[in-house]
Amino acid sequence: MPNGIQTDVDGLRKWMALPGAPTSVQWQVREKGVRTAGIGPTDFELIAVLEYNATDMEQLQSQMVRQTSPADLYVANDFIQPWVPAEIESAFTTDSLYPDLLKLATARYEPDVFTSGSLQNGYAVVVGSYVLVYLHTM
Repeated sequence: MPNGIQTDVDGLRKWMALPGAPTSVQWQVREKGVRTAGIGPTDFELIAVLEYNATDMEQLQSQMVRQTSPADLYVANDFIQPWVPAEIESAFTTDSLYPDLLKLATARYEPDVFTSGSLQNGYAVVVGSYVLVYLHTM
């Protein structure tokens, strides 16, 4: 599993489907949960920020399907890493109902165009020229 923040497009293609030709990528793979002494697979998550030019973004968005779950999406306060662009960070807000969490304040999309291998669950968020992709194993 790669350590730290990666910017390698070819390396990212080993973890997820990557439609089109993003102009830049930043991504990180992290273990989920607490590792125990038990034998078995460890779940992990991939967080990627993809930047596209306007033409490629329009084509990508035409392939994406909005998630229909009416439930609000909350994430841990440390979900937004320092390397995530301010445009993406602005899509998450604080909520007085759950002050220890961040709430997604924009539409989220099914991750289908990005899923690959065991990374079949998650969502995507589009803000301007950026796509935040969150995928995880279960």
